[in-house]
Amino acid sequence: MAVRIEYWLAYIIIGIIAGLISKRYMIESEKLSRGRLVIVGVIAALAFGVGSSILLQFGRIYETRYGWRYKGADANLVLADLRPDLWLTLIGAAIGALVAIAAYKLLRDREEGFEA
Repeated sequence: MAVRIEYWLAYIIIGIIAGLISKRYMIESEKLSRGRLVIVGVIAALAFGVGSSILLQFGRIYETRYGWRYKGADANLVLADLRPDLWLTLIGAAIGALVAIAAYKLLRDREEGFEA
C-alpha cells in the first residue's frame, strides 16, 4: 500500500498552489509571509493526501477478493491510475491544504489579538 512518487509530487504542487492562492485572496494575509503559507500548504497537502490514500485503499481487499478491475480497451490491460481511490486523494489534498491554511491564519490572528 505505497503511494506512488507521482502522487507525492502532485501533493507538493497542490500545497504550493494552495499557499500562493491563499496569499493572494485571503483577507489581511499581508501579515503572513508567502513562504510560511506555502510550507503550511505543502505539509497539509502531504498529510491529507497520504492520509486519504491510506483510508481509501482499505477497499483494495474487496477489489482483489471479488475481482473488480478497471479495464481498458484491451481485456488484459488494467489501468491502475483510473481507480477512484487514487485520484480522489488529490481532491482530499487540496481541500486539506486550504482548510489547514485557513486554520493557521485564524489561530495566528487570534494569538495576535490576545497580545494587543
